[in-house]
Amino acid sequence: MADADIFHGLEPAGELVLAHGDYGLGNVCCIGGDVGRLVILDPEPAPFLDMSATVITRPELDIALFASCLEGIFPYQFYWRYDWKGIPVVREELIKGYVDESGRAIGYEDVTILAGRLLRQFAHSMTGSERTLRHRLFGMFLRYRAKRMTARMEY
Repeated sequence: MADADIFHGLEPAGELVLAHGDYGLGNVCCIGGDVGRLVILDPEPAPFLDMSATVITRPELDIALFASCLEGIFPYQFYWRYDWKGIPVVREELIKGYVDESGRAIGYEDVTILAGRLLRQFAHSMTGSERTLRHRLFGMFLRYRAKRMTARMEY
């Protein structure tokens, strides 16, 4: 999915930023459990995104990547104790935190739609015939989560 396609129909961009391109749960670490000592790892874009490591784009991309991870892109063993119903609140807090700290305005609905699109794209990368059954089932689950995120907001 090209950059223009990802943002199709969303509010026009404000200030552009250097994107991490793979900002998600697996690439964020708190040193010693201290949230004040945050480290962002793996500065390469996610393999399912067609972008360079030095892409300048809208900040919503990275926030939406993180928000899409909240929908289930983490190890299965944590699923049984995960607060699935609390995801919208966490997504809202993530966006609010970004806006408060950066001073840049980004829209909740835009991030939610974009996160759904990115989740759908990631899910598609899990469902190829060369993938294991486990990966294909994971992709189907994530596609379902993506559909739920965007059903009321798109088109």
